[in-house]
Amino acid sequence: MKKKIIMGCLVLTLSTMATSVSADALKYKNLPARDLVWDGQQAKVTDVPVVIMDGRTLIPVYLLRAFGYSVSSDGNKVVVTSEDSKYEVAIGIVHSFENFLEEVTVYDQLLLTTSMEMEEEEETPEEKMKFVSSEWEAILRNYDEKVKLLNQLHVNFETNRSVFKESDKMIDAFRQTTAAWFTYAKERTKESKRIFLKEI
Repeated sequence: MKKKIIMGCLVLTLSTMATSVSADALKYKNLPARDLVWDGQQAKVTDVPVVIMDGRTLIPVYLLRAFGYSVSSDGNKVVVTSEDSKYEVAIGIVHSFENFLEEVTVYDQLLLTTSMEMEEEEETPEEKMKFVSSEWEAILRNYDEKVKLLNQLHVNFETNRSVFKESDKMIDAFRQTTAAWFTYAKERTKESKRIFLKEI
């Protein structure tokens, strides 16, 4: 049940990436302040926010960089260069967590199915244990690669933190479930089965 709640939170995070701007009451040095939302992605405000002054909207350079723009100075000019490919790759990785959610849902069913099959077996199911172990390792590799790629891009979306937070919780929950499955596979006792079914 706990795992299903966590998975539900991750789905909610992924499906509500478009975020509204801050309320007018938010101020920065007595100026109306806003968060920056670009194509439904909210940038993480770590320093000066977006401010409105004299009817103009002023966007800090570091927030432009968060959305894949390169900003540099050239004499008395500030040069902004689009790096759309970097931004698109980052968005693609964030959305790929949806596929990851499907992958772990299939793994969840695998654990349940194999546990039921083991009820009819007397010997320790070595082949099943090897198979489940390889599937779990593949899931962890897949997850680690997504996180590593997104971190390397340095595209700093507010939603990234939410996705990672819920994904980490989900991985931890599956880690506990997997450990309980292996305990049941080795011991084959009513208590180990009860603990596994509680985790699943």
